Amino acid sequence: MSTATTTSLNSTASSCPPPSAQLRKWNARMHDDHGWLKTFLTFSFAGHHDPKWDSFGPLRVVNEDRIEAGTGFPPHSHASYEIFSYVLSGELTHRDSMGNLETLKRGEIQYTRAGTGIKHSEYNNQKGGAGTHFMQIWFIPTREGQRMSPTYFSTQSPAELKQDKLLTLIRPHWSLPAEQQSTGGLLQPGQPIPAQASLVVRAAVLSPSSSAGGDATQSAGVTHTWGQDTDVESSTGEERWGVIHLAMNSGYKDPKSRTASGVGAKPDESKVRVELLSGEGEMQGEGYELTEGDALFVKGARVGQQVRVKHLAGREAEFLLFDLQRG
Repeated sequence: MSTATTTSLNSTASSCPPPSAQLRKWNARMHDDHGWLKTFLTFSFAGHHDPKWDSFGPLRVVNEDRIEAGTGFPPHSHASYEIFSYVLSGELTHRDSMGNLETLKRGEIQYTRAGTGIKHSEYNNQKGGAGTHFMQIWFIPTREGQRMSPTYFSTQSPAELKQDKLLTLIRPHWSLPAEQQSTGGLLQPGQPIPAQASLVVRAAVLSPSSSAGGDATQSAGVTHTWGQDTDVESSTGEERWGVIHLAMNSGYKDPKSRTASGVGAKPDESKVRVELLSGEGEMQGEGYELTEGDALFVKGARVGQQVRVKHLAGREAEFLLFDLQRG
């Protein structure tokens, strides 16, 4: 995109009203502890139903799972959805009915376009009792995507590509240059996976040193421009929805033990500050503070407006950012 075009987009975005946002705390999410599996559920799933949290735009599932060694999800069927797992720690072995067999480690992603139907399993086959911590996300693709043959992708998101910067993991198929419009298989490290939806997923890991003295006002953080890497990147004023989810990387927090003061957090738990900005980078509102497991849901963002995430306290902070077609 040319500098002149970017300037025009930012100027137009600055005249748009600010987006709205809702902070959802980690202990407000639905939760299950099956012993072998501990999971936090953003949306209605399995035996949990909350009509206020059935989906968000095309997002249907955002689960943060921990599975014990020697356990996992046995073969089960999927259709229509596009599904990916983002490994935060440990190992996750994926096997499917197309013959794919792969063990993923931290920072690696397996992505399944279920299409007309597929069966797969996911297990933690590590020896020595090590747990696996990962995010699993489902979203609804276009009708064409729902009718496609099943496809499997995998890739790495190397630490150096997302350390104190945003790395695009997934973006719309039709927004990619021809040489990156893969039809499946193992992609190059850092290469975006093509989605059959107007959806972008980005990841970043913020260093504690990026916020001097724990003061977020002194941290440059990372900034995403709404619509960036999407199919509507040049559509000034187009409405986008977004989610910023901060992973529970300091360890599992038991919601049953929480108190009003937030017992359950680890001493080095990461915290970030999320700021909504105009197209020219001016603050819109007071900002939002997220602790691990929290998520901020944004509606009414306009292409060209921005969101900034700064490290605030604790260990390094890892988060996923979703830029979505509105619901």
